[in-house]
Amino acid sequence: MDQRPGSNKITMGSSSMPVRAAVRSSNERSIEEIRTNIEQTRNEITDTVDQLGERLKETVDWRSYVADHPLVAVGGAALLGLFLTRKLIAPKRNTSEELLHSLIRTVRDAFVPKRPGIPITLLTLAGKYAFDQFQQYQQEKEQQQQQVEQLEALQAYQQMLNQQMEPQPQPRRRTVGSDFS
Repeated sequence: MDQRPGSNKITMGSSSMPVRAAVRSSNERSIEEIRTNIEQTRNEITDTVDQLGERLKETVDWRSYVADHPLVAVGGAALLGLFLTRKLIAPKRNTSEELLHSLIRTVRDAFVPKRPGIPITLLTLAGKYAFDQFQQYQQEKEQQQQQVEQLEALQAYQQMLNQQMEPQPQPRRRTVGSDFS
């Protein structure tokens, strides 16, 4: 089997019988297989994107977080309420009063030994628990961000596959000896 230069025909031996049909049918079969594989990949990506979207919605939903961790939610709301109440309702002091209170505290702390009481211990434990929960929340938020980035990458890949699936126009071939009238 050899191909003559300047010819689109492939000949076998001494006969000049074209074998285009055999080559074309195997190419068409492989093109169909490629299209089938692309379609399967697109379907798998679509399913994955849908699943990630559902997971993301479940993760971001604050109602499910409160339902799963009611004590943490109540504790966080109480601490936030206490903090806001202290900031908004606290009496305004001038700097001379602040300086006087700071001086009195310093003198008192110098003469009175510090003993941690039960309320201080409980507050310390509550603070540590709140801090641990905050760290866990930050980790979950980072995981959500990673899932969003993965989702965006999968959507971009799916868009690229969709563009590849669109039929490309074939350029017209000019044959040697064609009439240009």
